[in-house]
Amino acid sequence: MPKSELTTLLQLNEMERARLEKWKHDFLVIRQTDSEDTEVLIVEVKAQLAKQRELVRNLEEEAALKKAYKMLANS
Repeated sequence: MPKSELTTLLQLNEMERARLEKWKHDFLVIRQTDSEDTEVLIVEVKAQLAKQRELVRNLEEEAALKKAYKMLANS
């Protein structure tokens, strides 16, 4: 194989290696970002669940108080 062909193949190989390294880097950045976004969403969902639980607890207490007042009023 002539030297010019070998040089061309080496250059193509280096270009391909550089392209693959960039792809690998981009993939890892995207993967890390997705993981961070997922963690943020989990925290937000947990906060919403806590708010919902508090709301349900308040509604249950309110219903119990209304029932007690009604029983007192009827006695």
